[in-house]
Parts: sequence; structure tokens; C-alpha cells
Amino acid sequence: MYALVLAENIISASFISNGLKYENILSKPKVFNYEGIDEYSINKYDCIIVKTPVSPTSTSEYLKMLNQIQYNKPIFILINREYFLINQRIEIPSKYIYPYNISIRFLSMEIKKHIKPGFIKNGPSTLKVYDLELNLNNREAKRFNQTLFLRNKEFQLLEYLMRNTNCLLSRQILLENVWDRNAHIMTNTVDVHINCLRRKIDSKAEFKLIETIHCNGYIMHTKPFRNN
Repeated sequence: MYALVLAENIISASFISNGLKYENILSKPKVFNYEGIDEYSINKYDCIIVKTPVSPTSTSEYLKMLNQIQYNKPIFILINREYFLINQRIEIPSKYIYPYNISIRFLSMEIKKHIKPGFIKNGPSTLKVYDLELNLNNREAKRFNQTLFLRNKEFQLLEYLMRNTNCLLSRQILLENVWDRNAHIMTNTVDVHINCLRRKIDSKAEFKLIETIHCNGYIMHTKPFRNN
């Protein structure tokens, strides 16, 4: 099963997406805005999950955008219940409506219950960013005509980066979505693993894909960049 998760910021979308992973639902977190709607190629997803903001004004804008989307598969809307009860002026384009603070486990049960069997697929078995390929089945990466063997956390970190290209990902976001939330984690854990990945996939200076944004985090680019 392959779902698209839309929210007002990447942190909210990633939190839901990471939780769904533990319920065996593969998903792609994205920020929901006017500019991004046409870029998602949404028909490749089995369903869409939209977490609306708490603000009634922002919720109205989200619903207007949803009504513009041409999509005939289930849309699961997490909405401010108070708004839903008192404001019916805008049509809500789904019958699958839940409180915005629903538990991920209950949401996953609802998704599995309502998606028709014909919609279900496993999603892509290989991720590709420029000339970097990541095989999700044998957990190998390939670049520069070489097979790169990854340790477990390196694989998980690279997969997350490749699913969230061209986005600034802070260390906190990476910790929350790649590492066990209950584990004792050293403050430089992300930096250490990023450096290990760089030695394997960014060995040629003119073809680097992972950029460090000082004091803010990291970006996985879809095209190589050169350090100044």
C-alpha cells in the first residue's frame, strides 16, 4: 500500500508517515500548498491522507484545494471536529473524516478497512535520485557503477533522504523519523551517519547530492551541486 500524506508542514506530514511505516503502510510526506498540487502525480498513490490545520481559516483553504484535485481514490481527512460541526459552507470532498488528533494506529486500521483490494500495491521497489539508486529489497545502493553496501541505519537514513528530496531536513526531523524515539541517542548521531553516507555516495566532488545547511540541517538534491 502506498499513501500520500499532506500537511501544513513537513514535520506534521513526516510524523504521520513515520507512524504509518510501523503499521506496514508505505507513504510519502509532503507539504500541502497550491503550488505543489500538480507536482505530486497523485494517481500513483492508493490513498491520500490530509491533516488540516487547527485554524478554521486555514482549514477552509485546505478544503478548497482538495475540491480542485481530480482523484477517485479514498481521501482521509483529519480535521478540527469543531470546524466540521459548525461550518458546512464548504463541501468536504470525502466521506472518510476523522478528528485531526486521531491515533496513527486507528487511522491505519481505517485505511486498510476502506481501501478496495484493487487499489492496493506495494509501491516502488527502487528509489532513484539522479544517478543514485536504492534497492528496497536487497538494501543496496548503486552509484558511479559501483554497488554500495549500507549498514542498517545508513540504509534507513538514505531512504528517508531520497523520499524527501529538495527539502531542508533538520537533525530533529531525521532523529524522529529514522531513529527509535525511545533510544538513547548522542547529539552527533545524525552528523556521524551523514558523514558515513557521504563517503559512500558523494565520493566525487563534482557530483555531490547531500548538502549541509549550517546550523539548520541537510538537503538531498535531485541534481548534483558543487561546493563553493
